Amino acid sequence: KYYTSYNIAHGKQFFLLNCAVCHGNEADGTGPRAEVMREAKPRVLTDLDWIKSKDDIYLLRSIKYGVPGTSMTPWGDLTNGLQRMQLVMFI
Repeated sequence: KYYTSYNIAHGKQFFLLNCAVCHGNEADGTGPRAEVMREAKPRVLTDLDWIKSKDDIYLLRSIKYGVPGTSMTPWGDLTNGLQRMQLVMFI
């Protein structure tokens, strides 16, 4: 019931403003910042095998706390719970 067009649209807006710089506008890992990342490239969020292997809690934790050993930095201090939920709904 939470996967509404309103929440998904707000998640997309947040993604385009904050996440696309690394993950790309199409979530394919080709954002402008990805070009300079040498050690760990951004996750390709359109990889259906990967996304199907993760649940919403994994994605929420990744956004809030970051992912050690990767380029994914924590966004917990820069987002609230609703923003993170909307972002996961969009992804």
